[in-house]
Amino acid sequence: MKYLLKKGTVVCPITCKESELDVLIDNGMIVRVEKGISDKKALALDASQCIVMPGFIDLHAHLREPGEEEKETLYTGAKAALAGGFVRVVCMPNTEPPLSTSFLIKAVAQSDASSLFCRVLPTGSLSKNREGKEIAELNLMAKAGAVAFSDDGSSIQSAGLMRSLMLYSLTTKKPLFLHEEDVNLSPQTCIHEGKASFVTGVEGTPSSAEAVMIARDILLAEETGARVHFQHLSSKESITLLRNAKKKGIQVTAEVTPHHLVLTEDETVSLNPLFKVNPPLRSTEDRNALEEALVEGVIDVIATDHAPHTKEEKTREFELAPPGIAGLETALPLLYTYFVEKKIIDLRRLVEVFSINPAKVLGKKVFAIREGERAELTVINTAESRKVNPEKFFSKSKLSPFQGFELYGWPEYVFVEGELRFLKGDFPLEERRSKGVD
Repeated sequence: MKYLLKKGTVVCPITCKESELDVLIDNGMIVRVEKGISDKKALALDASQCIVMPGFIDLHAHLREPGEEEKETLYTGAKAALAGGFVRVVCMPNTEPPLSTSFLIKAVAQSDASSLFCRVLPTGSLSKNREGKEIAELNLMAKAGAVAFSDDGSSIQSAGLMRSLMLYSLTTKKPLFLHEEDVNLSPQTCIHEGKASFVTGVEGTPSSAEAVMIARDILLAEETGARVHFQHLSSKESITLLRNAKKKGIQVTAEVTPHHLVLTEDETVSLNPLFKVNPPLRSTEDRNALEEALVEGVIDVIATDHAPHTKEEKTREFELAPPGIAGLETALPLLYTYFVEKKIIDLRRLVEVFSINPAKVLGKKVFAIREGERAELTVINTAESRKVNPEKFFSKSKLSPFQGFELYGWPEYVFVEGELRFLKGDFPLEERRSKGVD
């Protein structure tokens, strides 16, 4: 099909475009990007109140399949990702069983969800069965389709094993995605050691539980030359370490989540389990340090850490409830409303942290809006606000700490691999395939 996006504000740092333009897509390819395009054979899409950007990539999501399909599946997770504006989503290996074999990696990489909604990219576990004892079959998993390696949800406690992993990873040319947490300092309560722990009486997790592991792995990354990506940073101490490492030219990148940028430990004082995440929500000072790092470019990526749970699990008392929130469908409007609308970052920076830098971390081609490129586009509506209503999520998880938040910047159209796959809340490709039309 032909599609014509009319009068959208095109923002593409790769092509240096940021102006009102039309975008004509034919047979999946961008064929013209200019003003005043007319084509009666194309399906016209009004983008006059929209921002047209290169497709977004989420580097950190838990899609729960195999083993915990009651929480999420590749199908529902990919659908939620697409509705959130993501054309690619990287799924974590903490499934049951863990994604620690080439067979399981291949099964995810070739799943039907990959071609139906957004494309799902699997990570393989760093250690066998995520037990933190032996190196997993990294090379075989890389050949089967793993884009990175992680024991997310757990961290490698042994410095010796981590050093070996970094050296071994050099042969795969894939990055290591590291959940940094010293379990000797972390009581697993997922509440910040500070105001929140003092007021509630719950034993807290200090910022040092994250920072000491980051310090260790920065040193090991410098020594080995491995590509290291730090997941869901939460503290000012971690930011200081990251900033200094980058100044030295060490190959490290890092992500921060929308919930760590928008919320603080103040929300956890109520012991509402919807605010329970790992690492925990930190102090206002920590949140401010994350924002500063986002603005200055120390933080490379915004990632959702989408971690869905059943209602029965998540509504237990705070200390028994599992950590994590469903974040795929709120990440983009949260960042647009709280950071772009308030002029803390601009649209080009939004594209960098959601599209350009995630692709670079993976070593993938960066998406661009220019003639001759396949259409990978995220188009958001900036004129209309909408309240967060978890009951309308496409994820299986219908709970969110952002329920009732009034947000701008919801996805309007999303193109994946040249196909219009999201259209104002509908999924055109799914509808056509259900009717037997390809």
